[in-house]
Amino acid sequence: MSRWGEDIFESDLASDYLHELVYRIQESINECLDDSVEHSYDALLRGEAILMPGVDVLRTLCNAYPPIILHLVREMPVGEWRKWYLQVFDAEVLSPDEQSDPGVTEFRKVQRQHIVESFSELEKMLEN
Repeated sequence: MSRWGEDIFESDLASDYLHELVYRIQESINECLDDSVEHSYDALLRGEAILMPGVDVLRTLCNAYPPIILHLVREMPVGEWRKWYLQVFDAEVLSPDEQSDPGVTEFRKVQRQHIVESFSELEKMLEN
């Protein structure tokens, strides 16, 4: 094992572990978006259960370990993920069923704001 620093992730094996973790997150997000795969949940629920938690974990890892993670995530289609999920989210939330309950409408507005902020924060990190 090659050692290049004192911190926990400053060795080749630990860095490889982070790389593998990032690629697993990417694979789960890509599978979530793949309409050719049979899913047990609709697109909105897949976004809530897989895509958004994955995006937030990637954002957290980029923030915590930029030298190890940023270059990996820069290669990912984060903008495409954002576009897909916001289209799915808006189509579902703008449906008459969802808009009939003011409490749900307010909840969804706040939820959408969190989604946009998560993507924006990640994309901003990737620009630097």
